[in-house]
Amino acid sequence: MGCVATQVVGREAVLIWEQCLMKYEYRVMKYDPKLRDSSDSYIGEDWTSISQLGQSFAGRKLTMRDYLRAEKNFLAVMSAMLEEAKVTQFRLLGLEKAKVGRQANRNRWREGAVLSLRQATDFARLALREELWGMLIAPRRAFVHFGYDYYMYVGLSRLTPSALDLAARVGIFVEPFRSPYSEASSQISRRLQQNKCISNRRQDAT
Repeated sequence: MGCVATQVVGREAVLIWEQCLMKYEYRVMKYDPKLRDSSDSYIGEDWTSISQLGQSFAGRKLTMRDYLRAEKNFLAVMSAMLEEAKVTQFRLLGLEKAKVGRQANRNRWREGAVLSLRQATDFARLALREELWGMLIAPRRAFVHFGYDYYMYVGLSRLTPSALDLAARVGIFVEPFRSPYSEASSQISRRLQQNKCISNRRQDAT
């Protein structure tokens, strides 16, 4: 489970592997796993994006109040998992900015920025609203990835039973699942490590 370090050998490969490898990986979602077919496709009727505000699903119109309730629960579970795992600092990597939402929201974020847990939660809120995309990475300790259709993937180095209890109470489903973005994390980590090695060699040469 985790990432595979390719095209890198020796100590760099070990470091990259350690940064990407997470003992516990989860898919965080609002969809009941019981409503899935044999191919893991959700067969229930539910909204998947904030852009669907005003549309009806299973006979109920999606209101902003309903959306904000789901968003609040998602972020509460994410924060609880990270707090219980004692992870409080992240690197923002693979940043992409959509052409939706407020310009001020998009401009405050920078590739490679170091974020506190509170800042990471603010970023996650905008990612769920599809204004931004990126990966939150705490090397060797945790990651948070954001998928399509209101999925979140969390990787941790330790168990967080209290956070999982919270998820059950607020109607968020958390199940063991390898993040489909693990390889992307690996590629970015490889580039960072390679750039660091190049920078160190240049410093040594001066």
